[in-house]
Amino acid sequence: MSEPAGRRRRPGAGLIVATIALVAAVGGTSYAQTVINGADIRNKSISGQKLKNQSVGTAQLRNLGVQSRDIQSGAITVSKLRTGAVTAPKIARGAIGTAAIANDSITRADLQAAAQVPAVVVRTSAVAGAAAGSLGQASAGCNAGETLIGGGGGIVSAPVAGAALQASRPEPAPGTATPARWLVIMSNGTTGSIEFQAYALCATTS
Repeated sequence: MSEPAGRRRRPGAGLIVATIALVAAVGGTSYAQTVINGADIRNKSISGQKLKNQSVGTAQLRNLGVQSRDIQSGAITVSKLRTGAVTAPKIARGAIGTAAIANDSITRADLQAAAQVPAVVVRTSAVAGAAAGSLGQASAGCNAGETLIGGGGGIVSAPVAGAALQASRPEPAPGTATPARWLVIMSNGTTGSIEFQAYALCATTS
């Protein structure tokens, strides 16, 4: 039986469903890209398994966004660190134990650099004298940039039984308590004169 002229045929249910599916398939991705944003995503609803490898980089992390509790034990290895990234202020006291130090990794040069082992030099005074029955004194000081760490003195002329060391001590600079020189005082109980010197042990780390 033919349809009356001018009357349109209604689409069937199957055609309607197919059309809706086609529109959803074509426009669904575009809709998600333009309509769904961070406000539409519930906190903690996207798990790590849903993220593509390397999809989250440094630019996507806010400052202090990753804390110690977020880092799995053993996750950060030497190959993950750039040269010079770990400095002394970033290492907690006691964080590096014996087990963390490889055999032969610390040399004598490393220890000397860390301890700043000072170089020690001896500075001597001019030769001083003490006449018979009198006292004499001499002092030796360090150069600029050096630190006095010790000293002493002794007779440089022929030894005599009547000579005695009366004092051997550090002397501070005028108006300070910092030792600046080493003072030696000798007494001469003989009938002739004696000669002696003071010396200072001076250290420098430069």
